[in-house]
Parts: sequence; C-alpha cells; structure tokens
Amino acid sequence: MKKYQLLPAGCMIAAAVLCFSNCIKPRPGEWPVPSRPAGIAKIAVIHQGQPDTFTFSYNSYGNPLSIVPQHYETGWNQFTFKYDNQQRMVSRKSAYTTEDIYDFLHRYRYDHLNRIVRDTEYYVFPVNDLQPISTTAYTYDNLHRIIKTVREFLPGPVNKKSAGRRIVAHDYYYNALGNAWKIHISDNLFCPDECSEYDIYPQYDNHVNYHRLHPLWQFLSRDYSRNNAVQAFNYNSHRLPLAFTIPDSLWHNDIYTLPCINAAQASILYY
Repeated sequence: MKKYQLLPAGCMIAAAVLCFSNCIKPRPGEWPVPSRPAGIAKIAVIHQGQPDTFTFSYNSYGNPLSIVPQHYETGWNQFTFKYDNQQRMVSRKSAYTTEDIYDFLHRYRYDHLNRIVRDTEYYVFPVNDLQPISTTAYTYDNLHRIIKTVREFLPGPVNKKSAGRRIVAHDYYYNALGNAWKIHISDNLFCPDECSEYDIYPQYDNHVNYHRLHPLWQFLSRDYSRNNAVQAFNYNSHRLPLAFTIPDSLWHNDIYTLPCINAAQASILYY
C-alpha cells in the first residue's frame, strides 16, 4: 500500500493525493480494488460524551482487515474482515473484546458480477454457537449501486417478538447528480395495526464522498452517492470531509454510516 507524508490540516491530517477523481471510483464488480492514493487511517467519535478513536488496518491488497477502538465495552465494537482468494469479503465479525471471541458474524454471497447479493447475520452465544438472526438481500442498478435492501429477521431467541415476521426494506432513488435524493423505508414490525413507511431526503454537499475511498465502505454504509450527506465543519485540500456531524434522520436509521461510527459526530484521519 503506497502511503504519503502526513501534513497537518486544521484539527485533522490529510494525505497527498494524485489523480484523485480517477482512482477512487472502482470499476463495477472489480475485486481486488485498484490501488488508491488515500484511505481512512482513523476515525474519532464522541458517544454520550465519551470520546474514542478507531484505528483501521489493511492487507497488502489495500483491503480492510480490522477496525479497532481504544476501549472495549458495550457500544465500542472491534470489526474484522476476511477474504477469499479473489479478495472478496466473505465474513465480517464484531466483538467487545480483544480475544477471538465475537458476538456477531456476517457471511456474504456473491453474484456472477462479484456483487454481494445476500448477507446472513449470526448471533454468537454461547461461544461458537452460531444462531442466524437475519438475512439481507441486495438489488443493484446498472451502475452497480445498491437500490434496494430487504432484511428479514429470523425466528429464534434473539428475535422473540418479531420471529419470522419482521421485514425492513430500504429503497434508494438516485438523481442525475449521482446522489440518492430519496430513501424509502418500510418496516412491518407492528403490522397490521400500524405499518411503518416513510421517506428520508438526504442533503448533500458538493465535495468528495469519503465512502468512495473503498467499495467496502460504500457497501457497509449503503452509500453509493457521489457527495457527502454529512454536515462537515471542514475539508482537506482534496475535498474530503475532516470533521462532521451526521443528521439524526440518517444516524438513527443506520443510513450512510460505517459500523464504527456509533455517534452523531466524527472526524477522520486519512493516510
């Protein structure tokens, strides 16, 4: 992985970038991802008044291996990623400890274009006892952007109330600028008495979306838009956000956020 000299920029640090706009957009369905000039090194968050910093590590192909917090406790997970011999992510774990004991596991299936089309989430309790709790199906458009997700919660001890009945769907509608101008959410948890359906209309800046630094960040955040839907305080010289807040409508619905951003305010250190 090629790294660049770090330079101070406000309260954060940004990397020097060459041919930025050409490098950050991966070709559809391509794994491993092409070499890129900048990536996320750390993300600092403040959750309920408590600060923490997550450190990102990568393999020799430039694909994420782990996201590790300074503190380990409920709400502060570490995340690890595993790949097959084609450098496709096949599993993602989250844990509250530094040991090889984890609480949630995601396993992924791909289509013939190397796009993730199915995600099965498992709850791991007791240790090594995998209990599937949900499946998520993904639909893409001809630009290989996610346009629909359907998550079904499965019967079991984790989903006692919604066993086999709850389905949460997200539909993404893109405009000519390449941004999802509307996200429609439906949740049948309380059907038939009170079915939940509503729309979210993200507001974007005109800067480079930091999730575009790696296709894995796009997938995990479900964010394939060209611009940022965050309220940034400042940017680096390459138009990447440094410190920002995430609007409540997105954060509370787990939209456009990476797994480690469990707070409405964050800042990024790039390499």
